[in-house]
Amino acid sequence: MATPTVTTIYTLTSKGGQLGCWSLTNTVQVTVITTPPIVGTASISVTSMCAGNPVSVSMSTYSGAIQWQSSPNAGGPWTNLAGANTGTFITAPLNSSTYYQALVTGCGGTLTSNVVGVTVNPNPTVTVNSPSICAGSTANLIANGATSYVWSAGATSTGVNTANASPVVTTNYTVTGTTAGCTGSAVATVTVKPMPVPVANNNGPVCTGGALNLTSGGGGTYSWSGPGGYSSALQNPVISPVALTDAGAYIVTVNLAGCIASATTNVVITTPTASAANSGPYCAGQTINLNSNSA
Repeated sequence: MATPTVTTIYTLTSKGGQLGCWSLTNTVQVTVITTPPIVGTASISVTSMCAGNPVSVSMSTYSGAIQWQSSPNAGGPWTNLAGANTGTFITAPLNSSTYYQALVTGCGGTLTSNVVGVTVNPNPTVTVNSPSICAGSTANLIANGATSYVWSAGATSTGVNTANASPVVTTNYTVTGTTAGCTGSAVATVTVKPMPVPVANNNGPVCTGGALNLTSGGGGTYSWSGPGGYSSALQNPVISPVALTDAGAYIVTVNLAGCIASATTNVVITTPTASAANSGPYCAGQTINLNSNSA
């Protein structure tokens, strides 16, 4: 038992083993409080704020040892806050409403301060879509979760929670939403897909009864259309035998990951004609001249 009159540190040393080959030492401090406790008025830096911020609680005046306590309710239960033993204490960032009081201990007992509290408003959880577009197109961005929104550079607001963006390469856009003065943000990624560059050719002019070869390129999938309701899903279709009604414009549509472009080739179909003639009659011994058209 120890009854010091002033704050004193006591040391306990234990020894053991043969010839006292080991020893352990521990210390304890006995704090002597000589003045009665005095507690003033507790105050808090703010009474309402957004989540994720700290607050400062302080005591106007006090005498004795102070210990701040917290609780999610104004009436407790109370929990001692580690390290909160000074007249002013700054809390960790808060995510929910919290109440505080101080215990001041002195010679003769412990006094409890008034209760102060802060209402913590949640930050909005903002969400936004991340669309894919073809090069040269416009993306429609839609945000949710807040009451008002501000978009980063490159996105143009088109409504309360919408915006348009037309990037040339894949780009990120940040939207910041606000509700009751509290903010949250989200990132929209607009993915830009390349447009196909289609080509269309044919082996014409083609004679009737021959084979028409349509050729294309550009990547992806292909869809041909042409005279007389012609259609084909082949990249390089063949029409055989061809007729005069097969002449005209053939269009190939190329789809590359949802991006679509077209090209046109014009097909000429011919029907050859032949003629033969001479300039006779001839006399015996003359030269006979034969001629024909050039078809």
